[in-house]
Amino acid sequence: MSFYRVGREAVINAFHHSGAKTIELEIEYSLRRLRLVVSDDGCGIDPRVLEAGQPGRWGLRVMRERSERIGAQFHVLEPG
Repeated sequence: MSFYRVGREAVINAFHHSGAKTIELEIEYSLRRLRLVVSDDGCGIDPRVLEAGQPGRWGLRVMRERSERIGAQFHVLEPG
């Protein structure tokens, strides 16, 4: 269930905060791996918000905590 909730929050954040015109969701799975990638063509995220979060907003912190609980890795990547 935590995997679903992390993915759901990532998609919701992309819709509400990125200003994206396109949001893509990619799920890759095998016997040993389950990978979820949410990408968008939005404005990106302020590095300070990415590091420390934003007062009154819990999305990134909750996604990190849920990922840790299930032994998963959580990354937010900026286009480079």
